[in-house]
Amino acid sequence: MSNKTTPVTPGEHNVERRFTLQTNADNMQGVELREVDGVRRVEGYAAVFNSETNIAERFAEVIAPGAFEGRLADNVVACVNHNSGQPLAKVGAGLSLSVDSRGLKYGFDVPDTTTGRDLIELMKRGIVSGSSFAFTVEAENWERRDGDLDLRTIEKVGRLIDVSAVTTGAYPEASVALRSQDDFNGDLNDSNTLMDLDPLKEDEEPSTPLETSERGENDLLRPSARAFLIRAKLNSLTSQNTKT
Repeated sequence: MSNKTTPVTPGEHNVERRFTLQTNADNMQGVELREVDGVRRVEGYAAVFNSETNIAERFAEVIAPGAFEGRLADNVVACVNHNSGQPLAKVGAGLSLSVDSRGLKYGFDVPDTTTGRDLIELMKRGIVSGSSFAFTVEAENWERRDGDLDLRTIEKVGRLIDVSAVTTGAYPEASVALRSQDDFNGDLNDSNTLMDLDPLKEDEEPSTPLETSERGENDLLRPSARAFLIRAKLNSLTSQNTKT
């Protein structure tokens, strides 16, 4: 089992989307239409904490409690299927955001607009029945699990862009996370290759001060030490080839 915690530089090209159709003990679904005193209101959970989700059969993912800390004041828009060109509400203009023990909750009164009326009809028909959020990641952790999918934990959201009522069956946009997983696997493969080339035994003293300071648990080396050893190994192999 291996772990890697990585800070991520948020950017527009790193936007990801997730959705939920889950129901809690209060029967609060991913999204729900309510009517109080003639006012129709949409409420739901855009994200659920500590709920493991299978992403594209490639990895599992959970959102850590605290991931949205500092993000509820972002310029978040409420819309349908992430179409920000037809907003229904926004922070400071009808959109409420809150975090509880379950996850990220949102709500807004449906405006009397074409988009709002269409949303009500689509929800009544069950065509729109899920919630989603668009976001970037500031910090994540990858865990290699034996006999199971890698686990990605989103520890901190860099920017919360929108919350959306979405069509049933909406699929998460996971291309950014898949690239992150490829980087994680690449680092592990580099480490394993290096250990095969020049493993440090339990009873063997490191040969340089750098190795001594950089050795970690299970003899896995940090990047700077790995780079040092790789250069040393390549120089050794080059020297041997020259002599031959």
